[in-house]
Amino acid sequence: MPYTITVDPLGHRVSFIATGTYSQAEAFQSIQDMVGHPDFRAGYDVLVDMTGVEDVPLWGEDIREKVDFDKGLLAVLGTGTWAFVAPTDLVYGLARMYQALMDDTPVHLEIFRDLRTAQAWLDDR
Repeated sequence: MPYTITVDPLGHRVSFIATGTYSQAEAFQSIQDMVGHPDFRAGYDVLVDMTGVEDVPLWGEDIREKVDFDKGLLAVLGTGTWAFVAPTDLVYGLARMYQALMDDTPVHLEIFRDLRTAQAWLDDR
């Protein structure tokens, strides 16, 4: 599994770190693992760190399918704030597409090029 999920109940935050090749199967499984985590609660902030991702074999249709799936989990996800760390152009572009398609949801999502800036943004909210 090329990702780890850590839930901080005191900080009301989920940290998601992906590495290696991050496929569509992992994308679907990771959100299920997050909401299924015993410490996860609706409305937690989410930090998605894609710094260690080397390949993302996804296309536009894959992102649309992922968004549709995630929108089906909105009652469980709640109204949290999400920060995506996307240092490469490929990951940034895919994250930007995801952001645009999630724009009509209560999830507030921003994309950053580095981890420190993303963490600071979440901390300031």
